[in-house]
Parts: sequence; structure tokens; C-alpha cells
Amino acid sequence: MPPMVLLVLLSWVAQAQAQSRGCYTQALTSRKLSNRFIKISKTTYNLADCEDLCTRETRFKCLGFSYRQPQSAGEVLNCDLTDQDTTTLDEYSSYDFYQSSNTDFYERSKSGANCRSDSTSGYSGSKCYESFKESYKHYTYRDYKTSSSVAGCADECKRTSWCNSISYRYSYNSATDIGNCLLSDTRVEDLRDPEDLVKDSSWDIFRINLGTSCSGSSGTNIPPTTNPGRPSECYRRDRTSYRLADLVTADRRTTNSLESCSSLCSDRASCNSLSYRRSGFDPDGHNCYLSAVEVNTLTNQDLVYDDDWSVYENLPCENGSPSADGSCHTRERVSYKISSYANSGRRFVATVTDCSEECQKASSCNSFSFRYFSSGGSSSNDNCLLSDRDVSRLVSEDNLVADPDWDLYARLESGYNCRSTQNDCYQLEHSLYKHYTTVVREKTDSSSLADCSAKCHQKAFCNTFSYGDTSTRNCLLSALSGRDIVVNEDLVSDQYWSVYSNIEGKFGKCEVASPTSPTSNSDCYKQDRAGYKYYNSVVREAVGARDVAKCSESCHQASYCRSFTFKPEPYLSTKNCYLSELSVANVKQNLDLLQDSDWILYESLDGRDCVGSNTIDPSDNRCYSKERPGYKYYSTVVRDVVSTDTLALCAEKCGREDFCNSFSYRFSQYNDQDNCLLSILNTDKILAQSDLVADQDWDIWQYKCKDQANDDWIVRESASKLAGSAVDTTSAVSSLKACSRRCEDTRQCKTFAFSGQGYTNCQISRLSFSNLGRYDLVKDAKWDVYELKDRGNTDSPIYFPTTTTPRPSIGEKCYTRARTGFRHYSGSYREHINVRDVLECSNECGRKGFCNTFSYRYFVSDSNTDNCLLSDLPTPVANEILTDSNWDVYTQLRNSRCASSTSPVILTDDCAESARAGYRHFSTPPKDKLKASSLYDCGSKCRRETYCNSFSFRQYGRDCYLSNLRVDELQTRDITYDRDWDIFRPLFGGSCSSGTGG
Repeated sequence: MPPMVLLVLLSWVAQAQAQSRGCYTQALTSRKLSNRFIKISKTTYNLADCEDLCTRETRFKCLGFSYRQPQSAGEVLNCDLTDQDTTTLDEYSSYDFYQSSNTDFYERSKSGANCRSDSTSGYSGSKCYESFKESYKHYTYRDYKTSSSVAGCADECKRTSWCNSISYRYSYNSATDIGNCLLSDTRVEDLRDPEDLVKDSSWDIFRINLGTSCSGSSGTNIPPTTNPGRPSECYRRDRTSYRLADLVTADRRTTNSLESCSSLCSDRASCNSLSYRRSGFDPDGHNCYLSAVEVNTLTNQDLVYDDDWSVYENLPCENGSPSADGSCHTRERVSYKISSYANSGRRFVATVTDCSEECQKASSCNSFSFRYFSSGGSSSNDNCLLSDRDVSRLVSEDNLVADPDWDLYARLESGYNCRSTQNDCYQLEHSLYKHYTTVVREKTDSSSLADCSAKCHQKAFCNTFSYGDTSTRNCLLSALSGRDIVVNEDLVSDQYWSVYSNIEGKFGKCEVASPTSPTSNSDCYKQDRAGYKYYNSVVREAVGARDVAKCSESCHQASYCRSFTFKPEPYLSTKNCYLSELSVANVKQNLDLLQDSDWILYESLDGRDCVGSNTIDPSDNRCYSKERPGYKYYSTVVRDVVSTDTLALCAEKCGREDFCNSFSYRFSQYNDQDNCLLSILNTDKILAQSDLVADQDWDIWQYKCKDQANDDWIVRESASKLAGSAVDTTSAVSSLKACSRRCEDTRQCKTFAFSGQGYTNCQISRLSFSNLGRYDLVKDAKWDVYELKDRGNTDSPIYFPTTTTPRPSIGEKCYTRARTGFRHYSGSYREHINVRDVLECSNECGRKGFCNTFSYRYFVSDSNTDNCLLSDLPTPVANEILTDSNWDVYTQLRNSRCASSTSPVILTDDCAESARAGYRHFSTPPKDKLKASSLYDCGSKCRRETYCNSFSFRQYGRDCYLSNLRVDELQTRDITYDRDWDIFRPLFGGSCSSGTGG
């Protein structure tokens, strides 16, 4: 039988069945419901399915629907449900309906068990409310609700003992609105215009009739205990006689009821639909199929026709799922669990809510994993894993293990009965409410929830209090006890407030807001507010500190830090100090802070004795300061791009480069690439429109140590200290200068390391920095390594640029930068060559008798691009140079320490300069031990390798050893005596190209 004929036949049978049931009647033909009245649109294959959806709808009261008979197998969204019928809709109005030849409108005609409508629904022939004023709403009201219809709003009013009028809005946005039903204790006859009314075209005001026929549904005025906007079930049938196809089925289970199948789906973050078999036979014995595909995206290929099955949509419900009200957790990862390295506890629990409660009981717990079932049939009792690390840290440290039976959760503080809403001093009674003015004894200002609780404990009359997220008068004290509060009479709905009761027997401990933390501490930090901690999004660094003073020290040592949150009485292995660049004046409580009674927010102060304060000797400060937050450099002013793990390493890279004066750095919680941009600009020379790009992840920092003058020492390695094997003695000193003097007073001391923290903070070594190996330095952010300036000692490294030229001192170079961001014009230079760095360009200029100035380019696209221009001009003037941000112009120095054309250098015709005769490199990897037919051939092999800076050659045997060491870096341990060998430096330019030609 053709599919279309079968579809028409099934539709005819379903219509006949619908008429026999008689729950709906066709009210209008060729009419489609206006979009403004459509509550939800669904896809159905026949009229009976559309009727069934309307009958079973629980999120709102479905009174009618528009149905369009499918004209093709792929047609979707042909069933539009509404909470209106022809008693409230005008069939002749184009505002309510519009013409559609293949669409009809149906409305409810009967009630009862099969039709799910009775007198309690609020739908009856005689209304208990009547319109009073259109396009207006109450200015003052006592409570607000969310309702799907005017009748539902009227029912909410009738459930109270004080409500006399309502305002109702048909449209409602759950993301921005507090509700669409306003309840007032003022009769409409007593409403004053304009004092009590606000003009709003989307609202209408209604009078409530209080006759006996309009009493509450249960005969009492007790408000409902459940949220009327929340469905009573966790599922809704989307279509009958179909099941999910194998292509979209993620899991198959066997359950004893539809509710159990729905529960399995609700417990999986990835489950959005399910199909359940009430009867019949399945070959594998399963009757519950779970899928990640949403029902409104299912196509014919995703479904299989089967009379025994039905397809259901998964809905949020109060079963401990992340969407439930009052949840203290949120699901972050599906099919992942916490690794054994990050576990802080294991539990056996029944539900994910129980696991969340275990996490709330442990003050150090920030995340947990829960196993709903075991695919392998295991019954081990470790289905709840706790961790003191938050989710972002678990991800960045790669402490998650893929496992389809587990999900990862983050602990929340804002749900009902979560840790932040209850402690030893108070407990939450009612959220989203505050005390009515008639029961408030005192109004006061409080800095935190704990502070408001303390003020309540200090008052003999106070038993309960309201605390709100408002600027003033945010703490209301009341003599009412928690058990005596009547919600309808004593409380007023307010989304920014909550009602708490004091816990008896804790008065002595709770009379102060934070007994373990003073409100003001020395000159280095000051408490701003208690009961809050920073969100992860504004935390730049999390560290562990044994007390608030140590946390303050960590903040002062970080150049960006202006405030921090600290948790007193920390648990072991917990990072309890969160550093942030925000100043407390700019902190937004709703966006930047998370309520947690264990934490306190502090402002960092620049006191006289604070570590890292500006009043301390400038030599103790870090070599970088943030100048432009939320910006990065534009590519035209970036000289180099590198990847670093920390801000300090990015600053260290800048300090090592001759051109670098500032840099941009991107903070990230994960391993980041290309996060450090080096620039020649000083931050005071920045042109914002051309040099900067706005990006909140980046900051621009000024490097401050390049011009730092000191006659005694020079910084050699930041964020490092000396290893024990390189240390001769240690001592405790008061400052960097004191450690420098200690080194000067120690015989043969050349290197020292200093830290601004700790007792033993000065390390002394007789080794020069150049003699230190890579195992003699240890990375430590609190230390820096320094070297005394050259005082004529003879322990400096071997240096052989020529046979007679001595090595320049540390601070001496054979060139000076004359112009930044310029290069020689095309007619102003005589030679152009390719070199590895500015030093090689200077060496080549020194070998040329004509060369007085040169231009050097730091960035080249490949190794064959010429980046060194040699010129006979003295310092060039305007018409001899060209603006180019990638180049700099240098002046070559001519003195006894710098090579020149008249210096007795050893030149050869083989494009190599002799560095040391009778020596060879001591240790050479096998890959660098080559064969060469001549000295020129060996030099060509070196020039072709980007890492090669020197080579050893032996004529006998044609042996050629390549090395990455420069000849001016060679130490005694790097070379060995061998009269058959010589060490050379490769030459570049002219006929000495990087290729093989010669």
C-alpha cells in the first residue's frame, strides 16, 4: 500500500476515534490560530495525536488547538496548542485567527477522566473574575505568580485570604520577567489613578468575585505547595505507535514502568527523548529506549512504526536533576569521572542529590562525579567521588577520565538548602520572600548575610530576619519565630530577598559576623564584605595560604592583584586564597561574587610594610607593570610571538630581547599557545587607534628593568633560584641590597639569588652565571638570580672573535641603536645579507671597512630573506631612511674591543673565520658528525642548518662537527685540545651564501 494512502487511512481512523470520545469539537474551519496565542507547536501524524497532546499538557491549561492535516510525509509542526477558546477569541478578528484552507480550530467540549478537565481547573461557564481596566497594571502589589491564563491567575488570588484584584499579562518571558500575575489586596473600587496604576498596554486589571460559587478549589485559602508552572510529570507523550530507530538510540534498558524509564532519561544530561513499550514483545527484552535527539527535530528516518510503542519528550522535574529548583549542583561533563589523583573522598549513595549533599557537607568539596549505573554490571560502592578541585582546574590538569557510566558535576552555592544558605548560626526558611512591614521590628544595613545574622543574634527580640541583595536597608529583623510564620499574611514576595531563622543555642558564637577574621588588618589589607567569594571568571590565580596575612602577601607579589577572597580555617590541600585584578569599588555582587559563608572579600592596601608595596625599595619590585587592561597589540607593532606558561616567563622573554620594551599577555586556565606578544613600543608612546585591539582576555604590560641602573649587580634569571649543588652559603637578609653586599663581602662570590619571602632568603655562589649548568637553576616564582658586574676577574668564558680582540664586558656591545622603526633606503646601503641575529649583522659590519651603520630586521618569513643592510653612511638622516616597523637602524662602534676592517682577524677564502686553532668541540651528537670534502663544504653544511653557530673541521679524515654554540659562548668544558682540529665561525654575505655555491 502506498505510504500516502496509509497515512490518510490512519488519519480517518483516528478522527473516527476522536469523535467517539467527544472531548473536542471543531469550532472553526479554514482558520489558523494567530502566533501570539500559540503556546507550543508539535508534529503529529493525525488528529487524535494532536488531541492527546492537548489533553495531556500539564505546563498550561490547553483549551484548544489548530490542526493541519499533513500533505506530505516530512511535514512538521502541524499541531498548535493554546490556552484560549472561542469564549475569549473572536473568530472574525484577523488579530486572533487568519485564513488557512487546510487548517481547522478545535476546542475542548467535555471534561472528565478521559478529557482531564474538571471543576478544579478553573474553567467554567461562569467566571469568578471580570475585566476592570485594560492596558493598565497595579503599581503596588503584595505578591506575584506565573500563570498560563487569567483563570489560573484568579485561582491564585482565591487561594489567599487577602487578594481582591489582579493584574495579568498574556505574554511572559521566564528569562526577564518575575511573573505575569500580580496579586493585590486593594479592591478595584479603591484603586487611585495615577497613584495606584501604571499604564502598560500588555497588562489588564481584573476584579475578583468573592461569592460562594467562586471559593477556592479545595475550600481553603492555603496556597499550593507546588509550583503551578512546573509539570507534575517528567515526560510528555509526543507521538503514539512509534519508537526510536536504532540510528538515534543511545541506550536500551528494561524498566518496570514508564516513570522508571523517564527517571533514567532525566538522570542523563544527554537524554532528551525516550520511547517506551507498554505491551508486546521485544527480541532483546528491552522496553525503554533513550536518545539525545530532541522530539521536535525527529524525522521519519529517526522513527519506526510500532503499535506497542510511544515516543515521549523528556521534561525537567524535581528528581534531583540539575534543572530542579533548589539544586546545589550543575552537570558540567557527560561520561566523565574524576581521576584517582584528584579524589578527596568516596561515597556510596542512592541518587545524585545524595552525592551533592555529601559534597555540601565537606567544606573543601568543589566538584563530584556520580555513577547512575554500571554498564559492566559492577556493584562496587564507589558511585560518588568527591574532589576539592573545581571543574576548570580538573580540566586544565587533565584529571578527568572518560567513562560512559559517570557524569561530572560542579557544586553550587545558590540553591535552596545549599551550604551558603545554612550554617551553625542561621537556616533558610523561605526563598524569594521578605517580612511584611507590620512584622518588622528593625531595619538596618548589613555587609553580608552573616553580618545580618549576627545583628539578629545581638537583639533579644529577634528570631527571624530577611536579607536582600539591595544597596540599603537590606536586613530586616523580626520577633516572629520560623514556625509561626504564615506565608500569606507575614511575608511579601520579592526575588531579591530570603527569610532566615536563627538557630538556638549559638548566640555566643554568632554575635559577631566573622569570629575568625578581623574587619581591618594592618596597613596591607582591609575586609570589605563577609560571606562571599569570587567567581572563577574573575579569579586570576588561586593559591593556598595558612592565614589572611599570607594571602595578602601573595596578592602584593602579583602586580595585577587589587583584591582577594580568603577562606579562614582552610582544609588541607585546598587553595583558599583567590587573587583578582578587580578593585572592590568595581566589584559587581551579582556578577562577580558567589555567596559562601566560609569566605571573606578583602581589599589590598599599599601599606608601609607590605610585601611588594611601592614604598619598598624599587629593586624589590617585579620588572613589569600592567598599563592597559583589556587590550592587546596590533600585529604591526608586534616584533615576536612566543608561548609561555606564566606572566613572569613572558616578562622574562621581553627582558632577554634587546628590542622589547613592552608586551601583551593573555591569561588562560588552559595550556595556551602564542599568548605573549613582544613589542618595541613603550606604553607611553602607544597610539590607541592604530596600535591596540580591544580584547578582554589580554593585558598590556610595561617592562621596567631595561633601564634599571645598578653599579653592583645585574639580573640574570627571573623566577629561579640556585640549586643546592651550586650554593656555597645561605643567609637571612632584609633586602636585595643586603644580599648583594653579602656577596661582595664573600671571597670570590660572583652569583647570588634573593627572595622577598621566607627567612633564609639569600643564596651565595662562587660560580659565575655563565658557568652554571641547566641543573644548577631551579624554577621558583619567589626568587631571582643575580650576578655581580664584571670586576676584572679572569674566570669569564673563552671568547675568540679574533686572535687579539678581547671579549667585551657584559654591558658592552659593538653597536648602538640609532633609530627604531626605520631602515636604510634602497640607495643608502651597499650590501644586503641574511644573518641569524643582530650580533651577526654587527660582526659582518665590523668586517667591512666601509660599514658605519646597518639596519637589522627581527622578523623574516624564511631563512633566505636578507635581513641585514650594510651602509657606509654615518647616522642616516630623513631622506636616507624609510619608515618600517620591522626594522631598526644601528651605528657600528669602532674601538679596541670591537672588530674592524683593520683588526688582525683571521679571514679565509672558505667563508669561515678561525676561532680556535688546535681545538675541537668536546661533545657532539651523532647527527652533527658529518663528512665534508673541504673547509668551505663544512662551512656550507653549517650555514644550511639554522641552529649551527660554529663548527670543528679536520682536514685529515674530512671530519666536520656542527655545534649550536657561538664562539663567544664557548667554555672550557665545551672544547678539548686536539692539534688536528680547528674551530671556525661561518661567515655570511657576498659570495658566502647559505647555499652550497661558492
